[in-house]
Amino acid sequence: VPSFAPPNIKIKMYVLQSGARIPVLETWDGAAFQMLAPNALLAEGSNGFKNMAVLQKNYLLVIEDIGRRQNLLGKYVAAARSACQIGEAVNDYSGIQGNVQLSEDPAALAQELRRESHIAIYALFLGGTVDPDWTRRQLSLLLEAEPKSYVEGLGFVDSVSAIEGAPTEKSPITVVPMKLSIDEGYIAVSLTKMLDENNQGIAKYLYDSDIGQGLKSILKEQDDRLGKAIERVINEDKAALLEESKRLSEEREKKEALEARNREINKTRKAIAALSVEPREILEAEAIRKEKEVKPQEEIDRLEAEKQRLLAQISADTALDLEQAALSRVTLAVKEEILDIIRAGGDAYMNIADNDVAVILDKAVEILRSAQNDKKLHYDTSSMTVAGMVEARSKEFKGAFSMALSNMIEERAAILADTDAPLSSVKRLAEILLKSG
Repeated sequence: VPSFAPPNIKIKMYVLQSGARIPVLETWDGAAFQMLAPNALLAEGSNGFKNMAVLQKNYLLVIEDIGRRQNLLGKYVAAARSACQIGEAVNDYSGIQGNVQLSEDPAALAQELRRESHIAIYALFLGGTVDPDWTRRQLSLLLEAEPKSYVEGLGFVDSVSAIEGAPTEKSPITVVPMKLSIDEGYIAVSLTKMLDENNQGIAKYLYDSDIGQGLKSILKEQDDRLGKAIERVINEDKAALLEESKRLSEEREKKEALEARNREINKTRKAIAALSVEPREILEAEAIRKEKEVKPQEEIDRLEAEKQRLLAQISADTALDLEQAALSRVTLAVKEEILDIIRAGGDAYMNIADNDVAVILDKAVEILRSAQNDKKLHYDTSSMTVAGMVEARSKEFKGAFSMALSNMIEERAAILADTDAPLSSVKRLAEILLKSG
């Protein structure tokens, strides 16, 4: 209990439905008796023990939150669970009725078959030692849900059944028509504090006695220990939340990077699929033929010569277009292979920056065009080779990845270089395309 907390104080963070995270003290079975009875007797929260007061208020917030989540009694009554009478037989007293999720050892309490089955009405009154208005609201909800919980001339019964969910015909609210003296005593003690304008109750007589100052000293020491425990748990929770936030941020960045690269790959694929050789528009000979019929022979000869010149120019331009298109196909195919190798590189792939990928692709195009123009390519260990360029650009590339990339580009460049025939030869272009896949 807060007043005599053991050395191994257990405080945990509870997340309310609103999303707020608050510290709450774990007790033996999470019952209201263990958490609030000391306040009814010693008025801890009303005598300057601020950490005890915080934990008591938070306990009310938590059991109210549990009541909302479980829709207790169909009216969202707070989960004011504590040891009480749960039946009319003598042996129907249950000493384990607390909230398991607020207990020190949930696994041990899980063995109790009759746990969390009833609301102890005196526990609602204990809440009034912290906040009288809270108790008034909860008692109103209780009476709306089950008017028989109060008997005129006798007062409230000891408990009512309250399992998760609204009551139904098959599982109605069960009123336990009994009153236990100890529970009635706690109602009386709670009322003295609730009705005291100084919110002291019977504690004022205790602190006025000879042992009062000594007791306050003990409570002050315990309150300080609770404060340190609260601060430690809050800091640990903040650190855990920060670490989780970093992890989620890293995962989000990796996902976004992967999506961006996949978009680039798809873009390249679409460009390859859409690539086609579109010949230029050929001059219509019919118009020239008609002009020849109406012009003198000299003009006809001039037009014929102009026609032949235009046709030759068109033929040369078409051959050049075919040559450039063939080279573009080879270049785009090589780019696609590079991206495939990068994607297959696994972890190494993720370490390659976008600008490094662009440099690799541009370098591959440069080598291929050099092979086209010079018909040969010299390889050495300088930084101008693809392998050297890769190693110079990123030390994080794995050796196998670098070698595969280098070999692939050199092989394609060699295909372009290994020919004596003009590159514009249709037959040679076909051979190059076949070799390049």
